[in-house]
Amino acid sequence: MRLRELREQKGCTQEYVAKAIGCSNVVYSRYEREEREPDIQTLCQLAKFFETTTDEIIGYSKQK
Repeated sequence: MRLRELREQKGCTQEYVAKAIGCSNVVYSRYEREEREPDIQTLCQLAKFFETTTDEIIGYSKQK
């Protein structure tokens, strides 16, 4: 997942993102370190927060 990169581009702290999506700092930190995967609802909240798609967050891209 590209969460750290997206967060840094937006200039936010982990604490700020965690609060915005309704999870704890520890849980969000684990998402960034890929120690835990967000459920689909949280993934959608992350996409909305970062103004991107769920595919972008998980690193999916179409191969031509």
